[in-house]
This record gives sequence, C-alpha cells and structure tokens, in this order.
Amino acid sequence: MTTVEQPIRRLARNRAQAGEQRGFYADLVQAGVEWNVTTTIDPAKPAPAAVAELLGVTEATPVLARARRMATTDAPLQLATSWFSPAIVEQLPILAEDNTGPGGMYSRFEDAGYTLEHTDIVGAREASQEEIADLELDKPVVMTILRIVRDAATDTVLEVGTLTLAGGRQELIY
Repeated sequence: MTTVEQPIRRLARNRAQAGEQRGFYADLVQAGVEWNVTTTIDPAKPAPAAVAELLGVTEATPVLARARRMATTDAPLQLATSWFSPAIVEQLPILAEDNTGPGGMYSRFEDAGYTLEHTDIVGAREASQEEIADLELDKPVVMTILRIVRDAATDTVLEVGTLTLAGGRQELIY
C-alpha cells in the first residue's frame, strides 16, 4: 500500500481564485508536488438518484460524467466525478472535452457569466474494495465530499461532484 509523508493541504479558497490552475491543481502547485490525473468522460451516464435529484433530472436521464483518478507521482489522492445536466452541457459543450482549458471547468462557468457558489458536504465511511485498490489504501477508510456548485444569481445547479479521498493524504482547509 502507498503512504504519504506529509498530507497535501487542500485550500477551499483555491477553487474560487481564477488562474491557470485552480482547486486540486493549485493546491499541488503550492505544495510543490507533481500530479497525474486520468479522466474518463461518459456523455450519457445515468446519475445516482441523489445526484439526479440535485441536477433536477430524473434518474433515467443520461447526464455527462467526468470521472477522474487524481494522484501525485507518489500516491493516489482522490477519485472525483463531476456530473452535469444536459442543459448545462448544451450551453458549455467544452465540459465534454478532456481539457477544459486554463482554470478548468469553473473558469468556463465564469466565462459564461455564472457567479459560482460552492457547498461541500464532508463525511467519512468504510472504503469499498474497489476504492481500496484504486487509492492504494492501507486502512479501509475514505473521506467523502458531495460538492454542489450553483450559480449564485439563479440558484441553478451547475455541477454535482462526488469525491472520495484517501484518508491521511490530504487536509481540507475551509
């Protein structure tokens, strides 16, 4: 299994600051750590019930899912899936591209005139066997984040993110 000597500090404010890198990437730049991210894009994935409800679609509605395995060169840090409704993807088709450009998807939302408002619901649970393997965990516990990104002006849900983090490898600072 993989160990990390010092947890990566994850600063919530790094998601909100525009720039070449945001969020996960900005945190690793600040830590002086190189990263490796594998992205899988599914343009027609059925969302889990809770995600569908937040997106305002029925469970059977195909939505865009951007699943990522995010790691340093030393250890996996998190599995993250961003879910988008068909209406948002129609407005911003770049969300279905592997590279969403400088500043990533949040910058594309802002370019489209949205003012972002983030809500993170953080928890912990026993890891599944697949998560233990994918995150190379020593202990079968993961942190979870349900991230809901809305437009502050209209309360429209722009993204629902489901994140599974390797415990002990990151510190979340809000």
